[in-house]
Amino acid sequence: MEPHADRKRLAQLIMVGWRGGSAAGLKRLLRRCPAGGILILRHGDVRETARFIRTLPKGMLVAADVEDGLAMRFPGAIPHPSARAVGATGDARLARLQGLAIAVACRRMGIHLAFAPVVDVNSNPLNPIINTRSFGEDPALVARMGSAWIRGCQDAGVLACAKHFPGHGDTRTDSHDRLPSVSCTVRTAWKRELVPFRAAARAGVASVMTAHVAFPALDGDRPATLSHRLVTGVLRRRLGFQGLVVTDSLRMKGLSARYDEAEAALEALRAGCDILLDPTDPGAVLDRLVRAVHRGEIPWPAGPLARLAAARRRLAQRGAAPSVDEARARRLVARRAVTLRGGALPGPDLKTKPSLWICLNDGSPPERIRAFRGMVLRRFPKARFSGTGRFPHAVVCLFAKVRMSKGRIAPPRKLIAGARRESRRAGRTVALLAGSPYPAADLPTSWPKLFTYSDAPDSLEAALEALAGHLTPR
Repeated sequence: MEPHADRKRLAQLIMVGWRGGSAAGLKRLLRRCPAGGILILRHGDVRETARFIRTLPKGMLVAADVEDGLAMRFPGAIPHPSARAVGATGDARLARLQGLAIAVACRRMGIHLAFAPVVDVNSNPLNPIINTRSFGEDPALVARMGSAWIRGCQDAGVLACAKHFPGHGDTRTDSHDRLPSVSCTVRTAWKRELVPFRAAARAGVASVMTAHVAFPALDGDRPATLSHRLVTGVLRRRLGFQGLVVTDSLRMKGLSARYDEAEAALEALRAGCDILLDPTDPGAVLDRLVRAVHRGEIPWPAGPLARLAAARRRLAQRGAAPSVDEARARRLVARRAVTLRGGALPGPDLKTKPSLWICLNDGSPPERIRAFRGMVLRRFPKARFSGTGRFPHAVVCLFAKVRMSKGRIAPPRKLIAGARRESRRAGRTVALLAGSPYPAADLPTSWPKLFTYSDAPDSLEAALEALAGHLTPR
């Protein structure tokens, strides 16, 4: 085969990241590296991006992280409740509905590959990067919810992606910053981490994303993305997965701090990966792949190219998108997820008597907090967010949201201690945890605790309905 033709075909294995900027800039990048796909990151306007997607070469795969819908990459879109909220409902039908609704929105926009759901088992409460992105701590629950989400997504004609194989749940390190290590035994991994991936494979998931995480019991300190033992040995052979294997972003420091990017790309292919995601320098990675093939360092990637071709045929053969009410799907999950632990809620008193509201934010967008205050005042006109004197009731609201490279998943304890002191001016206090449930451990046991597991607008509205006595929590 001619070198130019080799280069063009090998470029199909690369998916470049598009972080906003001009469409012309992306097209220049694609001339240097005629990649097989693009990953949409940090964009503003849904319609403008959808128009650009329609100008891309036919057959190019378009992917996006859409764990909580288009809002994960498009701030103007309305987010769905988190995976943890879906898990809290205990209803796989709602997981399927969410997958369907998000996929229909993706398809309308031109996105073919949804990088969701997260099927990591969040077994470590101090995990700074998975947390509410996971359906929960129970492997069976995560497997059931993840499989249902996958079926809903793929029923809408969008390829789903189970991530992050073989599991990023039992870590205290964010792989965006450095390589985490999961210290569990092989036996534990098969009983916990790998359970949802086995279920995803049986559910027919189209793709699996690898984690830049080491599992010493399975393959020493080698990141899973580069591990033939894990990707080919466990995922392909033992779990029987035959679809696309996608690396997590090659620019993440869990990989890039230890490995040259182009060499890591070669190792990922040797391990059994098919798509090399989001390299910093796609052209240099492609140049290295071409040299490696021509020198015989790696065989011609017939398997990855065949699996990519099969995925494109699957997309070409899909029928019309189903009809779904996305707003209703968001509402149903949000209302069913609200959970009360440790006592009773104030009920009508919040409407008729003054109340002190204390908001602690660690990761939610500031505009989300401002909008929440407006929601509170509309429903409880006597609510106050500051003031002196005593109040019959206080509501301490903890917004704890996963953020890349934040390194924690709760407001600092000194802020929580300050809120506890402030709440002493109230006769009774209730806590609203609008995000991670784990900061509840730092709150007084006497406080009733209302969990939404999410800061999505529908989740916040459902919590206020419960506080007003119009919704019975689980």
